[in-house]
Amino acid sequence: MVAAWLPLALAAVVMLFGDLLSIPQWVQDLSPFEHLALVPAQSVDRAAVAGLAVVAALLSVAGQYAFRRRDLH
Repeated sequence: MVAAWLPLALAAVVMLFGDLLSIPQWVQDLSPFEHLALVPAQSVDRAAVAGLAVVAALLSVAGQYAFRRRDLH
């Protein structure tokens, strides 16, 4: 299940090395950390936090549905 680790690896690389490696902005926008404020240096954007929570909940429901549908006998 290497594919399960790809989003985490992408987010980590973009967060740590995005500007250094000149990664295009559209790729950086795929990382959830790109949309959150750098607390305490910036104020918290509650809309961004709520949006990411909704996306996380939807992905969680989709993952649980796929897990229940697996074919184990």
